[in-house]
Amino acid sequence: MNTESINTLIKEEKKQHHINTKEISDGHHTFEELYRHRLILFCTLCNCNPNLSWKSKKHFDEENDPMFEGDFIAGINTPLGVATYHFKLKY
Repeated sequence: MNTESINTLIKEEKKQHHINTKEISDGHHTFEELYRHRLILFCTLCNCNPNLSWKSKKHFDEENDPMFEGDFIAGINTPLGVATYHFKLKY
């Protein structure tokens, strides 16, 4: 089975409410744990570099590229480009 067919199967099972994708694991960590780690690491990086980081409730083009409901975007400007993530407003 290849990656594309696995992803298709996951999407179908999620649509049928048979699985919670947050609970999928590589045997060591679940997706939920990895996303939480990413949140903590990225926020720490941004807080340590306030002159390079930013956050916004708006995308660059609200009409054609609206923000996800209940989310904000955070970013940091690096010499290799901008890195961004969407996070829930509670964070």
